[in-house]
Amino acid sequence: MLSMALAASLLLSAADPSGDAYGDGSYQLPTRFSSEERDSLDLRSFEVRDNAGFLQFEIGMGANANPLESPRGFSVPVIDVFIKTASGGVLELGDLGFSAPIGSGWQQHLRFSGFDTVLEELPQGADRPVRADASGIRIQAQGSRILVDTRIPSGEYSYWVASRVFDPLTPKGYQEPGLEAGPYTLSAPASGMPSAVDVLVEGPQAAAYRDRRLPAIGKLRDDRPYILLAIGAVSLLLAIVATIGAWRR
Repeated sequence: MLSMALAASLLLSAADPSGDAYGDGSYQLPTRFSSEERDSLDLRSFEVRDNAGFLQFEIGMGANANPLESPRGFSVPVIDVFIKTASGGVLELGDLGFSAPIGSGWQQHLRFSGFDTVLEELPQGADRPVRADASGIRIQAQGSRILVDTRIPSGEYSYWVASRVFDPLTPKGYQEPGLEAGPYTLSAPASGMPSAVDVLVEGPQAAAYRDRRLPAIGKLRDDRPYILLAIGAVSLLLAIVATIGAWRR
C-alpha cells in the first residue's frame, strides 16, 4: 500500500501543528496514556491523492501506538474525515461538536478506528446523510502514518479532519469529555465540549473550539456550473441555427 501511495498523484497536502491534541488547550487525556499513546492522537499532516481514479488519504500522526493489537496497526484514535464534493451539504460535522462555516457543508463522512469503518453520504437532493457501503475501504498504518484507500471518485475537494479517543466500552465507541480527570477518562473544564481532541487547522485551533466552527482545508472545484453553462450555450446555438434554417425555407 505504501508503494501505491507513492505512485498516486498528489491532490492536497496540509500540515497541522504538533503537540496540540488537547482540544482548546485545556483538555486532559486519560492519565494512564503513555507518551506514545498521547502522540497517537496528534494529527500532523493530511495528504490526498488520486489513486486510479479514487481518493487515497495519508494521515500523519505523532505516533501509532497499538495497545489493543488492532490488525490495522493502530488502536488509540478514532479519525473523522468529512469531504465536500459539491456545493451545499451538511453543516453539522457529525457529532464532533463543530459546524462547518455558513455556505459550506459536506457530502461524504468517513469515520474509522483500528477496528471499524463507517461511511455516510448525502444523496443528491437530500437533506440528511445515509449509511453507505464501506466494505471496499482499506485502512492500514505504516509507521506513524495511516493510509486509507477509498472508493470515492477523486477530485479537488474540501476536507475537515479530526481525531478522538477510541473507547470500545462506550456506546459511541469514543470518549466524550467529562469534568473529572482520571486514568481512563477524557476531561475538559466545561460540559458539552467537542469530543475531538485534535482538528486539522492552519495554526492554533483554540478559536475553532471557542466558536464551534471548523474551517475546511483545501478548495472545492465544482465543474458542474460550467458544464451547465456550456450545455446552455450549445442549446442556444442549436436553436439559433434551427431558426435561421427555418427562415431560409
